[in-house]
Amino acid sequence: MHPIRTSVLALSITVLACLKLFGQTPEVPWADTMLAKRLIDESRQLNRAGDHHSALEKAREAYSIYTHWYGGQHPSTAKARMYVAREYRNLDQEQTALALFGQSLPIFETAADTFRMAICHLSIALCLRDLYRCTEAHQHLQTGIELLRPDSLQQATVIADLYVGVGSVFNTEKNYRAA
Repeated sequence: MHPIRTSVLALSITVLACLKLFGQTPEVPWADTMLAKRLIDESRQLNRAGDHHSALEKAREAYSIYTHWYGGQHPSTAKARMYVAREYRNLDQEQTALALFGQSLPIFETAADTFRMAICHLSIALCLRDLYRCTEAHQHLQTGIELLRPDSLQQATVIADLYVGVGSVFNTEKNYRAA
């Protein structure tokens, strides 16, 4: 993060902490959403470090902030919900993760965000694979592949992940030749 942005964020958090200390609760959505973005970044870092319980708590906090300010049907809230769902999946709670990913998908469809839609389909497919619902997993993977363009570097990496997902579902089905 840029040093000036970090300083502004630190100052904003300090001001909010002081106001709360004196019993004042200001309505400052920008400060909360800046905090939510930081919490998402921290959740990502904790996820990479394998600390899924702490990553889940950070993602939940961010999700709560976005839900408070934007409601449950906003793309920022849906994105935060996906981070919560990812951690539930990493903690082997696929049913919970599946429900959360499923709530995010229609929001990205409404926003015509094909990139996030594809990531949702991939995440849903991985949950379904772990629940041995392989036919549905294949359908979500195929939908995700069809949404993206291979000429975009960012999208090509997700397409590669989708194809790895296809192989992992075949592996779960014990269809090793197809995998």
